[in-house]
Amino acid sequence: MKTDTALKRLLSSPNISWRAKALACIIILQADIFADGKSKGKIGRLVELGIEAEAAVTNGITELKHKGILEVETIRNDDGLGYVIGNEWKIVVPSD
Repeated sequence: MKTDTALKRLLSSPNISWRAKALACIIILQADIFADGKSKGKIGRLVELGIEAEAAVTNGITELKHKGILEVETIRNDDGLGYVIGNEWKIVVPSD
């Protein structure tokens, strides 16, 4: 799905708070950072982009996860031990 279509569909959804919509838009527009499994500090990155406290950002991220809009995939080391080395964030835009 094209980015502008995804953003329009996301922003027009009545089932998501404005905070969660804004966070989802940032994740979509900066996908290179949030899809990078080895990139650390994703919550911190979002906090730096606004005046909201970490708790507010975390609440918005929790809302996105609970509503199935944010999928977080855990990335593990393939050395046989399976240590967690990061995660990838992906926005799943609700259908009409």
